[in-house]
Amino acid sequence: MIPANAEAAEVFPRVLHVSPFPFSLSGANRSMLTLVREMAGRGHTYVFAPASGQLTDLAAEYGAVVGYAYEVWPSVRVVRGLWTILSLMRFARKFDVQIINAHSAIANHYCRYAARFLGIPLVTHQRDTYSNDYFHSDLEAADRIVSISDFVHDCLPPALKTKSSVIHNPVWIDSEQRLLSVSYSSSRLRIGMAARCTPDKGHDVFLKAALPLIESHGVVIEIWGVDGEYENTIRRMVSDYNASLWPSVRFEPFRKDVGEFYRRMDIVVSPSTYPEPMGRVPIEAMAWKKPVIASDSGGQSELLRWNTDAIFENGDADELRSKLIHLVENPILRETVGNQGFKYVTANHSHVSYCDQMLSLYIDLIGR
Repeated sequence: MIPANAEAAEVFPRVLHVSPFPFSLSGANRSMLTLVREMAGRGHTYVFAPASGQLTDLAAEYGAVVGYAYEVWPSVRVVRGLWTILSLMRFARKFDVQIINAHSAIANHYCRYAARFLGIPLVTHQRDTYSNDYFHSDLEAADRIVSISDFVHDCLPPALKTKSSVIHNPVWIDSEQRLLSVSYSSSRLRIGMAARCTPDKGHDVFLKAALPLIESHGVVIEIWGVDGEYENTIRRMVSDYNASLWPSVRFEPFRKDVGEFYRRMDIVVSPSTYPEPMGRVPIEAMAWKKPVIASDSGGQSELLRWNTDAIFENGDADELRSKLIHLVENPILRETVGNQGFKYVTANHSHVSYCDQMLSLYIDLIGR
């Protein structure tokens, strides 16, 4: 890709973004891709992963130069690790990158050695709470830590806080979203949640709260991201409550275009029971002008400080149901909250402001 401003690209920091999980579009990967997409429009941007997958395909589509360690996944863990480090160093040398940005704790484990041998700065994204000392030495090796929320930053040991900057995850906001009017389903209201299919994401809380609304208010329920072993558990929850409601319940696997899910929704819920380091669902929903309700779990409540009525106590399905009913029965409130959320996320979490903050950090590190 030729940058939109080729002259600016000559002085643009050459940053290599590294993720160890190329096969899925997790919240961490979507945040990384948002940064890569914006940076690729401004200058030369590079992405490295252990293998090709959805992540690397999209990064290449956005204009990044992409590399990966191997075509066939080695079965021996030590071989896999050493080969990843060597391949990462070879790729970094080839393009004379100036900074390595590790986008997870596992990526940082490999990147610390590559950055040290290459003699270039290392930035690591701290996307989870600091809960043990396993990755402590990896974080110590980083030149800068990007904590994705105040909650994550506050969990760091004092010695690591000194090198930590809080930069919340971004969301891409395009012209379609800016021009979108707050619209709703032509027939039945749709309430949805988007999350990995794991027990800590609060599917049980969501279903306990929302299933009764199919009977009382005629809503449709959608869950996006359903796959894996836990899917059967979720399906049993629906059947155990009332199997006759299945025509009003829709499950979808992870898809490339998460925007398609948000377009369809009228209300979005983020009921995670695990302390979310930040949580992408609230800002993604707000970017599509959808009212969102979230648990007070971890860092995601930071995203709703402007609307505390949208926060419910972690695990409290009754409180969540009450808040859902209030929104379902008040279309004007839904529209108002949707528009207010869009203004908030545009001002605080847009891809442009996020990239500006990261560029400032990069330039500070390389002394330009």
